[in-house]
Amino acid sequence: MSEPARRLVIAYAFPPYADTSGIVAAKRVLARGEAVDLLQNEMDSIRPVDPTLEMIAGHLVWRRGILRTPTRFSGWHSIVEWCQEGRRHTEQWIAESAERGELLEGTRLPWSTLYSRAHFIASHFLAALIKIDHPELEWEAEFSDPCSRDVTGSERFSPAADDELRGQMAAAVSAAGFTPPESDNANLWVEQVAYALADRIVFTNENQAEYMIGLIEDPALAARVRERATVSHHPEPPERFYRVSDVHLDVDPGRVNIGYFGNVYGTRSLVPLLDAVALLDETDRSRLALYIYTSSAEELQEDVARRGIGDVVHVHPFVSYFDHLALTTQLDVLLAVDALRPENAPANPFLVSKWSDYKGSGRAIWLMYEETSVLARLDHPALVYRTPTDHTSAALQLLARLARTDPGVVRHSVEHQRAEPLGSG
Repeated sequence: MSEPARRLVIAYAFPPYADTSGIVAAKRVLARGEAVDLLQNEMDSIRPVDPTLEMIAGHLVWRRGILRTPTRFSGWHSIVEWCQEGRRHTEQWIAESAERGELLEGTRLPWSTLYSRAHFIASHFLAALIKIDHPELEWEAEFSDPCSRDVTGSERFSPAADDELRGQMAAAVSAAGFTPPESDNANLWVEQVAYALADRIVFTNENQAEYMIGLIEDPALAARVRERATVSHHPEPPERFYRVSDVHLDVDPGRVNIGYFGNVYGTRSLVPLLDAVALLDETDRSRLALYIYTSSAEELQEDVARRGIGDVVHVHPFVSYFDHLALTTQLDVLLAVDALRPENAPANPFLVSKWSDYKGSGRAIWLMYEETSVLARLDHPALVYRTPTDHTSAALQLLARLARTDPGVVRHSVEHQRAEPLGSG
């Protein structure tokens, strides 16, 4: 890169750390295709390092600041330290750019745009501070999921101290013409601050946007968010990414091989699937294989053993991102499972993050859907099979159908021409 970056990216989680939100942030950078200056957190205490992840967008990072501050999901003390260090780093970069004559004409900044992504919420707090210091920056704030509500719809609470940082946030919200939150919940504050100050607010799906906007008590603030909101699903990897890893899965070509990548607890459960496998007759079971890659592999393996289905269900720990992409192309059917809808949500606000990776694999997708989810009503050629979540009999019927279908037919059940949606450079 010969030209300096004109976009500042603030992503608490970012490669080379193996974090789902960080990978999405990197794919956002790749999708835009321009050089960036990046501020991220050192996450060694909670996330492994995967150097191969730098292949996603590392070539687009002009300057990188890895802030060595305590890594917490929403602890206020860690947010304060992160913001202080990030602010100092930003001003240092501005000074360096000024010395090199790289400021944009007519401005005191090297950047014209600012992007931040939460999870983790610290990203938006730092972005807000920089927006306060430099209001001419166009700030794009992305929400991966609701911050102030958990997967059940209950309040997600983390206390924010009544200190200088919170005072700065309150003053900025007031100056923008809105009333700061009375609550001391940091997860609520981060939403309100981004709503009041960001120039563009990105949601990953339309249900999430409606859900989060519907929780805003101030009609004027809700109207502002609607005016500036945009919906953008997670970016699909370019086709070449599926060929980066040479990992090989020794599957039986005489069976229909089904793969699942993701967590298996709480609101996204595989119990109906495992129950269905256990109910299959011996002949049908001999024609199927299910490969599960999950963070709770040991616990799930014990569950599989108790059910006596270890001949069909093979449990593995999570694999690296590029291994995951390569493995999706070696299976016949990929399973996606909707999270359950929170009781207070009119429609399911959660979009399966693996959907973006699955649909680029060229393989058929089996969706266990929640009826109000985005994927449940999506018309896409890769969505070949659908059964309701928490419906063992429907899963059993589909498994039996797959077992009695020629594996070659299943493998070619979707003709999916993979484009290069993120560029090929």
